[in-house]
Amino acid sequence: MKVERTKKGVRVVETSADPHVAKLIQAHTDVLNRFIANGFAEVRSNHAVPKPER
Repeated sequence: MKVERTKKGVRVVETSADPHVAKLIQAHTDVLNRFIANGFAEVRSNHAVPKPER
């Protein structure tokens, strides 16, 4: 995880060599973007978690 300050706040870059963890990071980013777009009401929504590939 890398966090850097910007003029508007912070930029966070998360990476992983594990493909499943990368999908979890992407899913979390999607939820954060929904929270920003929809406000606190988004907290009450269910959000799917990617299943590990076998």
